[in-house]
Amino acid sequence: MGRTVGGFFAGFLTAMIVVILCQNLNFVLYPLPEGLDPQDTEALAAHIANSPTGALVGVLASYFFGSFAGGAVASRIGRDPRVGLAIGIALLIGGLSNLARIPHPLWFQISSTLIYIPSAWMGATLAMRRLEQDAA
Repeated sequence: MGRTVGGFFAGFLTAMIVVILCQNLNFVLYPLPEGLDPQDTEALAAHIANSPTGALVGVLASYFFGSFAGGAVASRIGRDPRVGLAIGIALLIGGLSNLARIPHPLWFQISSTLIYIPSAWMGATLAMRRLEQDAA
């Protein structure tokens, strides 16, 4: 049980760190306008509506890599792919909350909703294969 809980928290922390790092890189490529308050949901929604597609694809990439890494770490530590899948589910819930709070283009809503669980599962599957190879 401790390995499962520890794996989940380590995986979730890993996912958050990877998402933040990727999004910071995305902000270098697509900086926020001067004076934009990220806490102002109306201003942020207007900015997102006018953002280049590449900026939104960068956000999706951060979700993919964060979910993948989080799923891999959680499964490796928890020694169960379901722990990695739980990371994908937790990130999906957070992503849906974000979409409910801040409007995004429809294509982004669909893509982001579909990205968390498969990418976490891919990370979990890869981690489990590595565990099996290490045990052999």
